[in-house]
Amino acid sequence: MQKFTEIHMLLESQAEEAEQKHLDFQKIFLAKDKKISSLENEINLVKRELVLTHATAQQEKEEVMEGAKLSATIAMLKIKLQMAKEAEDPNFDRTVWDQEAWKRKLAELDDEEDADEVLAIKAGSSGVKDPEEEAAGGDDATKV
Repeated sequence: MQKFTEIHMLLESQAEEAEQKHLDFQKIFLAKDKKISSLENEINLVKRELVLTHATAQQEKEEVMEGAKLSATIAMLKIKLQMAKEAEDPNFDRTVWDQEAWKRKLAELDDEEDADEVLAIKAGSSGVKDPEEEAAGGDDATKV
């Protein structure tokens, strides 16, 4: 009977150890689940921040592009106004307009449609021939 008691005590101690290990594993699994949940929440938060940051950057990019377009338009209009004023001045020498440099620059910018238009327009001319001059046999080469 003593052997039976020893075996019984040994089994009880092993059962207690097994139960303790089972409780320890349950605690570890709970901690693991909490950590996974926490990390998933952080990932979702980072994803939301990334989407928001991307949207903000895209909006800022569009605003910068619109501002650049507006600035370029304003600069072009100022240049056109200056050229119109110079063209109206009877004392202004249009030969100071470096048309060849403008044509080269336009070709560099690869704007072929505008380059063809510029090539067709002579300095001080709108590119539209006066019907009276055409009927009188006027030659563009004789114009200033």
